Order: sequence, then C-alpha cells, then structure tokens
Amino acid sequence: MNPRKEERLYGLKNVVVIMDGVEYPAVIVDISSSGICLRCEKTLPTYREVLVRLDIDGKPVSMKASVRWVHDPIQLKGTTLRESGLSVIDAPEEYRNYLKRILDSE
Repeated sequence: MNPRKEERLYGLKNVVVIMDGVEYPAVIVDISSSGICLRCEKTLPTYREVLVRLDIDGKPVSMKASVRWVHDPIQLKGTTLRESGLSVIDAPEEYRNYLKRILDSE
C-alpha cells in the first residue's frame, strides 16, 4: 500500500528556487499537485516560503511553496546536496495541467 495521498511523478527536472531574491539551482526528485521533493546545495529553512520556477512547455512558470522538511546532506558527484520537501501554495493552472497531462499519458 502506498501511504502517499496523491500520485507522484518521479524523475529529475532542473528548477530554480528563489529565496530573498537569490536564485538557487535545484533538481526535482518527485512532484505532485501539492508537493515537490527536490535537492539543492542551499539549505532551505523549514517553514520558509520560497518561489519555485520551472519550465513547462518551454515557458517559465513560478509558484509559491513552503519548505516542510529538510534531510541531512548527501554527497552526489562531489557536491553536497540537501533533499527538501516543499508544499505547493496555490499551484498555477499551467502546473496542474502539466501534471494531469503527464499522469494521463502513463
């Protein structure tokens, strides 16, 4: 039994996390309509609101998210990354349609 409430998409996708006007590159590990798990060199403070920008169909889409948890750092190809869980705040329509389109095609 899968304890997750929503179906998730797995796979790596480059995104940008914006906090205090500074952009930090990140990689999505998995994604759902209400949450994102990503890896980033920057330690994202728990319960902090951030912006996440990703490309959907070649267009940048930004959305607010709240950092819910941060795991201990991992080493990946010589880089220290932290895996973080973000709760999406008011996902834009483009984001919801993107997820639905991909889930429907599986």
